This record gives sequence, structure tokens and C-alpha cells, in this order.
Amino acid sequence: TRLHRIRYVREFLIHVFGSAAVHHKQIRPDYFGSFISIRGRNLRPGTIGVITGGLRSYVGFLEFLGRCPAGLMDAVPHVARWRLSSLPAHLKDDELQHFLRAFDRYSARGRRDYAMALCLVVLGLRANEVATLRLVDLAWRPGTIMVSPGKTRRGRVLPLVSQVGSAIAAYLRLRPQTTNDMLFVHIGARSGEPVATTTVRSAIRLAYARAGLPSSYTGTHLLRHTAATRLVASGATVKEVADILGHASLDSTALYAKVDVARLREVALPWPEE
Repeated sequence: TRLHRIRYVREFLIHVFGSAAVHHKQIRPDYFGSFISIRGRNLRPGTIGVITGGLRSYVGFLEFLGRCPAGLMDAVPHVARWRLSSLPAHLKDDELQHFLRAFDRYSARGRRDYAMALCLVVLGLRANEVATLRLVDLAWRPGTIMVSPGKTRRGRVLPLVSQVGSAIAAYLRLRPQTTNDMLFVHIGARSGEPVATTTVRSAIRLAYARAGLPSSYTGTHLLRHTAATRLVASGATVKEVADILGHASLDSTALYAKVDVARLREVALPWPEE
């Protein structure tokens, strides 16, 4: 979040002042509109919202310090974003198979990355939740995995399905010897040190490329969307999907109710008349 906000604020200041010195009191309200119209020309509403959110945070900080005119934050435009207007992006069945076959199941690194990928696309974990899994979170006898409280401060216990459990067990056979209790650790350079969220994202991004998937497929959240979509398709309720994903509110899960096109067609049928 910090990196993105710094990037967009820097771009805005260059748009306004170029290479000259920055004088915050010279920032005019119309500068924001002109910057967004240029910078967001080919961007999605969600990305533009991230840019305007960063600018709004920055201007609010300047107002707090008294470095810019009061009320300037109101000049930062709000972007209309209809959250439920489109279907969530997810991997189709053939794309998922190509993706899972893109991992080297014979090397330690490949087994680690494959296990991390299954945690994302089968269990619906977030990238940071995968990176922070510990060995003690695995309960092999009852077949469960404990996910520590993270973004929503909601910890949860999920079933350690056989596909995920087998992949983790295969990785553990080649896991570097280390006293670290984190499940996923670096292999090669920095061997035995715990992986970071960036390590998880990098492994997934490289697998997308090896699988020949579209270049727009870059983030790990695509796999989380895929897990939720497959759950809905198998008959899970919105409440069940919310519990598995660890959503604090059902509103966050409502997006996935639209992927069950067969049921939506029934809802859209004409009302029967006598």
C-alpha cells in the first residue's frame, strides 16, 4: 500500500511541478482532475480508485500539517465503481489444469510452490496467510489446517483436503533442514528462512507465464476467486464460502453468488401468469 501510494503521489507531483521544486500551497483543485484524466485513461475503475485514494490520503496529511489550503481534499475526484457489476475473474477448468501442471513436482522449490498454489486455489487462502503458515498449524490426524487471524482478524480452521495435504507432505520431504517453524521456507539462497508474501506472489506469477496464461493474470487473488467460484459451483452457500474465505461480512462474499449462472437463469425467468 505504501509503495503504491508513494508511486502515484510522485507521479502527481511531477505532473504538477515537473522537475521544479514542490510548493504545496500552489496545488490547485483542477490539477487533480487533469492528472486523473491523463493517468487513468486506460485503467479500470478499481485502479483509478486506488490512485485517488492515495492522493486523498496525501492531501489529508498536508492539510493536517497546514501545508496546503483547507478543503483541498474535496477536489480529489471520486470514481464510480459498481462492485457487483461484473463477474469475478477466475481460472476456467482448462486454465487451472495448465496452471497446476506448470510446477516442477520433482524439485524442492517446485514442490514448495505447488503446495503454496494449492493453498491458494483449493483452500482460498490469501498470499500473506500462506506465507505465515506454521508447521504447528497442520493437524494431520484430524486433517485440519489452522489459519491465523490476518487481514480481517478472523482465524479459522479449514479441512486439510487430500490434494493439499499430499502436496505439503511431498514438499516437507525435501524441505531444507532448519530450526524455523514456518511451513514454507526459502530454498537455495537464504535457505531455511521463512518466505515472504512477495515470494508467494512471485512463484504464482512465474507459473502463470509457464502455463501460457494471459499476461493480465498476475496476482494471487485470481486463485482465491477461483476457489470461491468452484465452491459455489459445487453447491456451497454464500455463508459457507464466507466462512472458508474468512470474510468478516457477507457483503464481501455476495460477489460470488453471481457465478452460479444456472440458478440465475431460473431467477430471471418470466413470472408465471394465470
